[in-house]
Amino acid sequence: IRVLRLQDLLVRLDHALPVLIGGSRDLPERHQTMRNTIAWSYQLLDPSEQMVFCRLSVFAGGWTLAMVEAMVGQADALPLLGQLVEHSLVVVEPLPGHRYRMLEPIRQYGLEQLEAQGWATAAQNEQAACMLRLAESVELELHGPHATRGIEQLDQEQDNIRAALRWWLSQDAVEQAARLAGAVWLWWELRGLLGEGRHWLGQIYPRAATVPEGMRAKLLFGLGRIAHDQGEYIQAAAFLEESLAIARQEGNDEHSTVLLNELGIIAHKCGEYDRAVALQMEALVKARALKDTYTIGKLLNNLGWAALWHRDSEQAVWLLEEALVLARQTPDSPGMMASLNSLAIALTRRGEYTRAEALFHEGIALAWELGHQRNLVYDLGGLAELSAACGRFERAARLWGADEALRERMKYVRPPVERTTYDELVSQARKAIGAGAFQAAWTEGRAMTREQAVTYAREPLED
Repeated sequence: IRVLRLQDLLVRLDHALPVLIGGSRDLPERHQTMRNTIAWSYQLLDPSEQMVFCRLSVFAGGWTLAMVEAMVGQADALPLLGQLVEHSLVVVEPLPGHRYRMLEPIRQYGLEQLEAQGWATAAQNEQAACMLRLAESVELELHGPHATRGIEQLDQEQDNIRAALRWWLSQDAVEQAARLAGAVWLWWELRGLLGEGRHWLGQIYPRAATVPEGMRAKLLFGLGRIAHDQGEYIQAAAFLEESLAIARQEGNDEHSTVLLNELGIIAHKCGEYDRAVALQMEALVKARALKDTYTIGKLLNNLGWAALWHRDSEQAVWLLEEALVLARQTPDSPGMMASLNSLAIALTRRGEYTRAEALFHEGIALAWELGHQRNLVYDLGGLAELSAACGRFERAARLWGADEALRERMKYVRPPVERTTYDELVSQARKAIGAGAFQAAWTEGRAMTREQAVTYAREPLED
């Protein structure tokens, strides 16, 4: 601190041990530098404990007991962890199920010893394989109605997943990297990590010519969905069409259904109403044959959404009401949040403001609780439209500002089919209160944190 500004110190902490030096000279040598202090604790371990300590240092974001048991066996895991905790080399985080981690300078020391002992490659492979087992164990949950548990598990392993992908790509282990990215791309999307998802999928797919076709189809699906979210509709459709061709070739009706639905959404957003309906009706026939209630609900929601933007409000509300009935069977699902939002917008445009507000508030509370960033965007924008319809134009401007800021952070683009209506609503609000007042409220909304925006959005329209 006497030598460096805090900002300068921060950028050096990726390699902390050469920086954290200069302890008091009247202390024992083991306390004069961070490295000496850690080395002293390390030398007190027996050889088996030293090896486990070094192997655990590859976990960038901590680990669970189950991961240690997979590494050293169930009988040895707790005693070994206990010794590392006793020597202050491992920290216990009393989360549900307990989690363990190393402070970063200690982890860096472990990585140095791992390299010096020649254990690094095996340990990195072990860590990456552990992440793959976890990702594939929750993959089906992410794509189904009960995604929350899987999302929360992957949230805890975000740094470890990055480390595993970096490792496998550095080793040209493309198939393993493809399996991991193919299992977690929906988590990236639901958490609003669109740039990160595009980064990893974009690195892996060009190198994936020799991986199994089903794996390539997953990568293409992920690339297509994220490109879709980012407004690159032509590129998204190309990825999804290629994935659909593989699914049809392999006779995978379940995957084909999801892809047809996604292509229908893109067609709708590009203003191709007839094509959108045709694709989603084909998907609906397949979903009914599969007796997949969850997907049937999503398709009814999307067909209702298309009808709404085609100015057929009666048909839209009828479809969306049915979709919400099905969605309520899985109340913690992305489909439930989408149905609440869609029906609320349809009711807003029919002038049923009280019920629309209740549905928006239910949806935004659920999206906030479960951390579904994409649905937060939908609800902030929907509540802005409802506020404008009720004559609360400054409130609408604040919510649009917050919505725009969140979209920018997520790189989530407003689709063309929605842009005309959005521009009309914004223009009407600006005229109603004047450009200065509108801009001031808009700026206030943009400056809100995500939590502030959600709290503001959940305030009742009628004071």
